[in-house]
Amino acid sequence: MFVIFAIYAPAIMALLISKITGDKQNNNNSLVKWIVFLIVWIIATITFIMNYLIQSASISLIIIVAAFFLGLLPAIMVYSGFSQNDDVKTIFQSYIKPKGHFALYIFAILYLPTIFFIGILLPSELVELLYG
Repeated sequence: MFVIFAIYAPAIMALLISKITGDKQNNNNSLVKWIVFLIVWIIATITFIMNYLIQSASISLIIIVAAFFLGLLPAIMVYSGFSQNDDVKTIFQSYIKPKGHFALYIFAILYLPTIFFIGILLPSELVELLYG
């Protein structure tokens, strides 16, 4: 579970460096960015808990608390896309307004689950025939 910190470390460091070197402070307290923050935090926390449940049959209060705090990491990344600091906004705005075509994002999200599903559906005889 602590490997997740390594995933978010570059983004957190970029956020800290941009905040330190930037000249504008984030004074924008709009309701939309707080709602987005809460939604992402809740979804990320549930995702971390469900991921742990899939990997392990039991769950404890420590795991729930850890997932609660780990859910803050993606929420902070998305929340930073609303920053008034231009450096921070440049780094994280793609979380709010993706730059690529919508179909590419759908492909990226569905690619691995599709491959796993096809692997489950293939009969073992066909796999044995193909790979000997």
